[in-house]
Amino acid sequence: MVSMERAILANDPTYAAMMREALDYVIARRPTPSEWYDPTDAWFDNQRELDEYLRAFRDYLFGNRSEPIPPPSNNRLPPRA
Repeated sequence: MVSMERAILANDPTYAAMMREALDYVIARRPTPSEWYDPTDAWFDNQRELDEYLRAFRDYLFGNRSEPIPPPSNNRLPPRA
């Protein structure tokens, strides 16, 4: 069974290329957990956890990973201001 996300990418190669480039850019840039929290409200405890999440999402969309790692629960405490 193909996920909705993968089906969208398969049906629009231009969009798929843009998404892959954007994910690769974000992964290479390595935003910090607090930088990631501001626009997404998903708080990661450390850099390793965020890096793993982003790579797993890319591998889910464009590789052979069967499902992504779910983002952290919003019940986790965000960084202190």
